Amino acid sequence: MRSLSFIIILLLSVIACDSNQQDSEQPIKDRALQLWLQEICDDRQQASQLRVKACIDYVKLGYSTGLFLTDMELDEIPPEVFELTSLTLLMLESNNLQSLSGDWQNLTALTTLNISKNKLRIIPSSVFRLPKLKTLRIFRNEVERFEAIDNIADFPALKTLEIVDLPYNRLTQLPAFFYQMPNARIIDLGDNRLSGLDEAIGNLSNLESLGLPANQIRKLPESIGQLKKLEWLHLSINQLEQVPGGLGELSQLKQLLLSENQLKHLPDTLGNLNNLHTLDIRSNQFKHLPNIISNLNNLHTLDISRNKLQELPESLARLRLLQDLSLFKNSFLSFPEVISRLTSLKGLRYSAETRHDLPISLARLTELESLGLYEHRYSKIPDVIFKLPKLKELVIPLDSTPDKLLQQQIQTLRSQDVRLD
Repeated sequence: MRSLSFIIILLLSVIACDSNQQDSEQPIKDRALQLWLQEICDDRQQASQLRVKACIDYVKLGYSTGLFLTDMELDEIPPEVFELTSLTLLMLESNNLQSLSGDWQNLTALTTLNISKNKLRIIPSSVFRLPKLKTLRIFRNEVERFEAIDNIADFPALKTLEIVDLPYNRLTQLPAFFYQMPNARIIDLGDNRLSGLDEAIGNLSNLESLGLPANQIRKLPESIGQLKKLEWLHLSINQLEQVPGGLGELSQLKQLLLSENQLKHLPDTLGNLNNLHTLDIRSNQFKHLPNIISNLNNLHTLDISRNKLQELPESLARLRLLQDLSLFKNSFLSFPEVISRLTSLKGLRYSAETRHDLPISLARLTELESLGLYEHRYSKIPDVIFKLPKLKELVIPLDSTPDKLLQQQIQTLRSQDVRLD
């Protein structure tokens, strides 16, 4: 009977190793299988070992070229893995790996390697000997450094890699070879301890997305302007006091995220970013909104919240396509009239240092769907709000004990299907 149970469980283990990871019920199946195995086996470790063996055998038998050893309590990579020469995808996420020992050069067909959520501190150079590797994910480890690479020609993965995912580690600097990946398209280095980038960053000519949030970067090299294909640049939560004029050469850039730095100015060259859709400069030190922002003709989203702005330039009205504007937590003494001329706005979030009325000109925002008014409590909903024909959401602090008029106003908005928060 016990042998029959093992056969049944082994078959279920094989099913669990199926490469169809789009199954929304897969985590439930995995947990049920794990509990079932523990009931049959003598202990949890034996159960995990059986699951690992079943998954490896599944690949050996030719049923899949993907090996999923996620959350298997592995302390090391089983040697049998390196015998699977047809393997194209290897998932080792959420284990207890502290090293990556093994004959990596044997996995000549591997294109995707995920070793995230382990306890790795050093990434061996042998990983970069994989001749077809395109995707490398190592997020949420404890990576402090990479082993040195002397002769780049001996490490073909540097030429084939397209996606490198390394956030939530402990890197303080990048190795020289990191800038020698000519086909890299997406690199995420967020939540590390990087203090800067090398001028060689300009070598990554095919880069489309670069994530560097939550580091300790104080300065960017001018060569970043050589990344002509870059569409997304995330530099929030760093220590930047200025950004290089070279950013203005990123002609394909669509999103530029610079929030939570120490910026007071932007270079005039940023006005050349004709494809920019999103600009986030919230939580900086701006006292005046840079005029060059008015040149960003395709801008759809602008966040200038949490600065020290007292007014907005009239030139902002040139942003005819702007749909979302956030400017709360500034030092406005009156409502900037220029906002009423941004007639494409669908979302607006505003607050001021002193309480003041909203102008009737706000009624020109006939496309506005969401309005947020913050900081000051209102005993009456401003009349102009009832003149916004497409309003669907209103965030406004109201008196905790509303009088009869305020109650009527609330009821009127609700009858118009406006959601109140």
